[in-house]
Amino acid sequence: MTGLNSTRRCVLCNEVSGQHALSTLLSIPLPVHRVLIEDEDFLVLRDICPLIPGHYLLISREHLCSFGDLPATKHKTFSQFKLYAADMIGRRFARPILFEHGSRIGSMAAGACVEHAHIHLIPVSGAPVTLWMEEFGDVKTCTDPAAPSSVVSSEDYLFYEDDQGVGSIVLNPSPRVPHQFIRRQMGQHLDIPDWNWKTVFRLPDSAPLSSGRGPDSGNENDRRS
Repeated sequence: MTGLNSTRRCVLCNEVSGQHALSTLLSIPLPVHRVLIEDEDFLVLRDICPLIPGHYLLISREHLCSFGDLPATKHKTFSQFKLYAADMIGRRFARPILFEHGSRIGSMAAGACVEHAHIHLIPVSGAPVTLWMEEFGDVKTCTDPAAPSSVVSSEDYLFYEDDQGVGSIVLNPSPRVPHQFIRRQMGQHLDIPDWNWKTVFRLPDSAPLSSGRGPDSGNENDRRS
């Protein structure tokens, strides 16, 4: 694995470092305090094109393809950070649902269009997410608070956690999950026509964005206490 500071063309790594950031290149106005919380392993930042107020992404500081690649030594801190993030968003907006397109290295079967581990946190209730997931396989309940990291090994997956903290997962989804699946479904559910962040910013919608490596880039954000 390659750390955040040695990536260049990864969209999420660049957003954190502030160098070659897509939001800057596209002149997207963002709040000064875009990063909600962070520690040495993870951070929560505002989605570049939020579906609703309070839509954030939980990402790994280390460059991982998905949270299924997270080392077991970090599962406990991940579960604690995930809960803390949901609590904070819940206090500011409403208790969020969590969703990840868990694609593995070299595979986009789970529909990720950015090759860096990220979980959507969306403060909405009543969305039939598990019903949407059934199209792609058996939906299994996850009781481990470190899910999805603790319940996958080498599979592609779809992971969902409801606003009560109950997790669900589909392993090896089939058929292939379309890119931006959760944004598409939420957009239809909430009657939001501009759910596709790529078309909003007039970007090609046919392929995942690169996660190639390049020169070092720095980090400029404050840490969570």
